[in-house]
Amino acid sequence: MLRFLLLLLLMPMSIAAQEVIFCESVDRSGTPVKASKEFTIGSDGGFIKILVRLKKEIGSENVVFDIYKINDTKEVFNNTIRMTTQPALTWFYKEITFFKQGDYRVYVYDDMDKLLGVGEVKINLR
Repeated sequence: MLRFLLLLLLMPMSIAAQEVIFCESVDRSGTPVKASKEFTIGSDGGFIKILVRLKKEIGSENVVFDIYKINDTKEVFNNTIRMTTQPALTWFYKEITFFKQGDYRVYVYDDMDKLLGVGEVKINLR
């Protein structure tokens, strides 16, 4: 019974939440290159790409990336980045620069504030 309840709770997230992938680059077909959950950047900052792959067309002309730094178990707001998209897209990516070491959680929303996905990444300094 507990498994059934857990499945019911997670089902809406799995339908809405797609893949949020952190990588060094994205090829023309939407495939991540050197995907990882952990990256090392220089002390002056470094960028990574955040690829979002959807199960169906986004149906939205804009997306928002809300970035939070995770301190212990608390999320601390870091930045919001907006991006223009095309409604027929099933994947898109954004290059984002990080300047500080730490664990980050990125929420991706469409222009109706519908959650498209969540991803986490660890940033280390060289």
